[in-house]
Amino acid sequence: AVAQAHAKDAGLEISYLNDSAESLLPSSRRRPGSFSVEAEGPGLRRGDASLFDVVLALEIIEHVPDPAAFVQTCARLLKPGGLAVFSTLNRTPKSFALGIVAAEYLLRWVPTGTHSWKKFLKPSELAQCARLAGLHPLDITGLVFQPLSGGFALSKTDVDVNYFIAVRQTIR
Repeated sequence: AVAQAHAKDAGLEISYLNDSAESLLPSSRRRPGSFSVEAEGPGLRRGDASLFDVVLALEIIEHVPDPAAFVQTCARLLKPGGLAVFSTLNRTPKSFALGIVAAEYLLRWVPTGTHSWKKFLKPSELAQCARLAGLHPLDITGLVFQPLSGGFALSKTDVDVNYFIAVRQTIR
């Protein structure tokens, strides 16, 4: 609702969908047994769902049962040459200490039990999922908490806890 209000106030025509990635796939691109919720809105018509320029999958892949299948679904949603950005937690001792112990138990930023360290993905693992889905990794950038300011900063060298990976769909 906040995003929709912002778009309206700014005079932007943006379609916001709260749905699964699988439900956006056209019937011909869905796996057997998957479901579909068709959506329409400004700039999005039935049957256009496989033509996204950009897919953002932020802080979700560590919660899905099959990360490789999820990346494959995101790849199917992209136009040829489209860009996908994934963000997640790295599977390191530092991510366990900061992403689970500190964020869940000490600071209570997220509910206790939100994350399972075993489901965190190393950048190399996520890049491999991307390659298997026909995506080409372009960049990996860390997101680092700055305790003195209470903010976050991007880092090209520290991907120990949170990171983004940008990938491009190969031209078909």
